[in-house]
Amino acid sequence: MPQIHVFSQYRDIQIRVRDFTVSTIITQPLCNGDLGNIQLAANDVEPQYFFSIYQGATLVNSVGPITENNYTFGNLNPGTYTVNVGTEDGCTFTDDVEIIEPPLLTATSALTIPLTCNDGEITVYPVGGTAPYFYFVNSTTDFQTVPRNSSYSSRCL
Repeated sequence: MPQIHVFSQYRDIQIRVRDFTVSTIITQPLCNGDLGNIQLAANDVEPQYFFSIYQGATLVNSVGPITENNYTFGNLNPGTYTVNVGTEDGCTFTDDVEIIEPPLLTATSALTIPLTCNDGEITVYPVGGTAPYFYFVNSTTDFQTVPRNSSYSSRCL
């Protein structure tokens, strides 16, 4: 009777589970009337990549397939956007992102201490815009940075 020999060889196979994530960097407008940017980066996933952005049901822009894992949608008006990132092998990501327009920058000033033989003081109260605020006095271009809700004193000689 013939003998049957079965040879079996096993190999260890590693299967990598990818942790697909998307990094989102939002560049908000600094001034009223400016535009914003949304940068997306697909992490821990193989190319090809697809990026799209919608405002409501309207497609604003899309790109892909591309081999770069990041893309920036620029010159975006204030509003809420839905961003989508996809890969050729079926990974998907969707998120809502908001570009926020800062309020119009206005300022009031007051003569806090009148200029006499001693130093005088002007206090400027900015409202709106985006801090930090930059000030200059007497048409100089030497800017002074003052954090929000702060006072700035200028010495006049």
